[in-house]
Amino acid sequence: MNKNKFNEYPSQEGVYTVKTISNQSTGRWQDFCTARVPISVGKDYHEGEMFKATALWCADRFDHVRICVSDTLQRYNLCFDKGLDEQTALKQTLKAGDDWIARNKPFLDLLPSYSLVRWEEWRTQERFNVL
Repeated sequence: MNKNKFNEYPSQEGVYTVKTISNQSTGRWQDFCTARVPISVGKDYHEGEMFKATALWCADRFDHVRICVSDTLQRYNLCFDKGLDEQTALKQTLKAGDDWIARNKPFLDLLPSYSLVRWEEWRTQERFNVL
């Protein structure tokens, strides 16, 4: 991504603005051309105008955004909170992830380039040690 020598970005417009937190161990976000955005399905800040603000902020600052949809990670919450068996909870969280992607597709399409990874993709990888 070619930014000018003063590293200026467009001002944020709209009701919501994005504020970043620095992490000295991983470096400044300005040093990267790809962003990773973890999504907690069902949280207000990952929905509607709030997520749109995130997408627009990323669109002006990164060439590519990796959207990590942590949908099925929440299946144990459903088991505990609603008394569901694990298979039913898994189906419900998969559907919640599908619904989130469909609902937020217009905002994802604001990004210059993006990829989606779902929690099950991480969980089913051989190197992910599942007990």
